[in-house]
Amino acid sequence: MNRQLGSKYTLEDSIGRGAMGEVFRGRDQAGTELAFKVLHPELANDADVVGRFVKERGILETVKSPNLVGVVDLVVEGATLAIVMELVDGPDLRSYLKQRGTLSPTEICRIGSGVATGLAAVHAAGIVHRDIKPENVLMKDTAGLAVPKLTDFGISSLVDTERARSTMLVGTPQYIAPEVSEGKDVTAASDLYALGIMLYELACGITPFAGGSVMAVLRRHSDVAPGRPDSIPEELWDLISWLLNKQPGQRPPSALQVATILDALGPTLSNYPPGQVLTEPPAPIAGLQSGPTMAVPFPQSIPTSVMPQQRAEAHSAGATTSSHSDAPDTDKPAPEKASNKKRAIVLAGIAAAVLAVAAGGFTAVNAMNNGSKEPTAAETTVSSPSSSATPTSSSSASASPSATSSSSASPSPSATAAGGFPNVVGKLLPEAQKTLGSTVTVQVLDKYDATKPDGTVLAQTPVAGTTSRIELTVARSEVITYLADEKPVSGSWGDNSKAVTISGLNYAHSVTTRVCSYSDGGAVEYNLGRNYQTFQASAGLEDSSEDSASVVLVEVFADGRKVSTQSVAYGTAIPITADMTDVLRMKIQWQSTTCGKTGDANLALGGAKLLGVPGRVPVATPTP
Repeated sequence: MNRQLGSKYTLEDSIGRGAMGEVFRGRDQAGTELAFKVLHPELANDADVVGRFVKERGILETVKSPNLVGVVDLVVEGATLAIVMELVDGPDLRSYLKQRGTLSPTEICRIGSGVATGLAAVHAAGIVHRDIKPENVLMKDTAGLAVPKLTDFGISSLVDTERARSTMLVGTPQYIAPEVSEGKDVTAASDLYALGIMLYELACGITPFAGGSVMAVLRRHSDVAPGRPDSIPEELWDLISWLLNKQPGQRPPSALQVATILDALGPTLSNYPPGQVLTEPPAPIAGLQSGPTMAVPFPQSIPTSVMPQQRAEAHSAGATTSSHSDAPDTDKPAPEKASNKKRAIVLAGIAAAVLAVAAGGFTAVNAMNNGSKEPTAAETTVSSPSSSATPTSSSSASASPSATSSSSASPSPSATAAGGFPNVVGKLLPEAQKTLGSTVTVQVLDKYDATKPDGTVLAQTPVAGTTSRIELTVARSEVITYLADEKPVSGSWGDNSKAVTISGLNYAHSVTTRVCSYSDGGAVEYNLGRNYQTFQASAGLEDSSEDSASVVLVEVFADGRKVSTQSVAYGTAIPITADMTDVLRMKIQWQSTTCGKTGDANLALGGAKLLGVPGRVPVATPTP
C-alpha cells in the first residue's frame, strides 16, 4: 500500500532491508522514480542522529560521482528519518557475483576501479564509508555494461563511531580492517582494506579470512596474511596485497590512486579467464602479527601517487624476485609480463614488524606504463631497495601520457638550485626524477598551466629541515567546470547557462542576477570539495540592462577569506581570478552601490568557471 513521506514523496513497495533500515521504491511529485531508505525507529528516536541528519544534509547531497548512488534529499518527519536516493534498477554486486561464480581479472579491475572512483568522491567530502562490501555496490545497466555504483555512503556520517562499534551496525566482519577490530579509529585507509577484501572475493568467490566464528575471522584479519588464490594474476595480487596491509599507513594513499592502477591493469590481464569458485580460502601465511597500528588522518586533499616501486628499479638494485608457477589456461596465449615479476615476500623467521612493512611494497608499475590515466598529486619516495633485512619503501612517479623519458648524464655541480639539489625546472617529471637520483624523496604538487606541456616541472622547493626531500610543482592541463552547471549549497542566480553580452563581447556559460530595483544584493555559495585550484570569470553589467548607471560591488570568498573585490560598472568587463586551492566553500557576494532611475540592471559573470587538474575534478552524475 502506498503511503506519503513528507509533502513531496510517495512510498510504494519494499525492495530491500538491512541492518540500518528498509528500502522502498517510490516517487516524487513529478513522478520520478526514487529509492527511499527509511532508517530503523531506534535511530530516528536518537536526538544525536537526527541532529547529524539535519547538519550533514547539504554535504551528502553534493557528493557526486558516476559510481555513486546519488543522494537526492534527507527527510525528517516526526519519528521517521529517510534518505532519498537515485533508484538503480539492477542487482547488487553480491547477486551479480553469485550469477557468475567468479569474475575475470579484467572484469575485477573494471568493477574495482568504479568502486574506488566512487569511494574517492566520498573521501573527498570528508566521509569514511565504513561498510564496503558487495551488498553496498549496485550494478546499473548502462548501454549493456554493468556499471558499479557505491551506495550507503551517507549512513556512516549519520551514525556515530561509538554506536557503530558497540552495536556492530556499521561494518561486516569479513571486511573489517585490523585497526577497526582493535578499537582504533576508522579512517579512509580502513575503506581501502575492505575494497581489497572485495577484489579478492570477486576472483575466487570467498573472502580471504572466511571460516569459524566472528572472533576467529577478526583475529585472522590482525594476525595472518592472506593466501593467494591461483586465479589472481601476479600484478593484481600485488595491488590486493598492498590494500590488505595490516598497517593503515602502508596501504595506498588514496582510493583515486587505486582506481588509476586498476584502470591501467585491466587491459593487460585480458587473457586470464575467471577462476574456480573456492569453498574455502587458501591457507593464510602464518607468523605475521599485527604490530602497533597507526591511524591515517583524513587527508585534506586526495593524493593520487603512483605505485611505490618500479620493477625495473628493484631488479637493477638486486631485489629478491621469484617467478610464480600459476599460469593461465595453456590454450590461451600467456599475457605479457614485466621481466621483474614480484616484490620480495619474507616469510617465517623474520621479525613481525619487518614483515608488516614488507607487505606494503607494491611493484606493479608496468601496469601504469601501459595505462591511460595519469595520477595527479603525490608524495613518492625514490630509493633502491636495500639487501638488508629491513625493507625500504620506494617509489617513482609515472610519466604523463604526453611525456617522454629520456636519458641524461648526471648534472654538473653548477647545475644546482636551492638546497643543493640539481635544477630540474623545465624538465618533464620522469626526467626530473632521474636527474634527482634514487635517494631523493619527491613530493609532487600538480598545478594547471596551459602554457607548458603536461608534466613539466614549474618549480622546485627543498623541504625545510631535510637534505633529501624536495617538492616539485608540475604543470597539468586544466579541467574546466562551468559554474552554471554546478548546484549551489545556498543562494541562487536569476539565470544559468545563458549567453550574455558585456561591453560588446559575448560570453557563454554565464550566470546572471538582477540588481538595483529588484534586489540590492545577494550571495551564492558552492561546495568545491577541495577539488579545484582557480575561479575565473568576466564580471560586468549586461549590455541589455535597463539601468546603465548602476555600479555593483562583487566579492569572492574562499572558506570565509575574501580573495577578490571588484567594482563593476556598465560598459566594462572586469576579469576575476581567485585562488581556490584546497578550498572547501566558495561564496560569491554582490551589493549595489549605485543605482540609476531607469530600472533594473543585470549583473553577469561571463564564462564563470572553476579550473582544476585531471583526477581531482569530480565528474557529474548523469540524471537517471
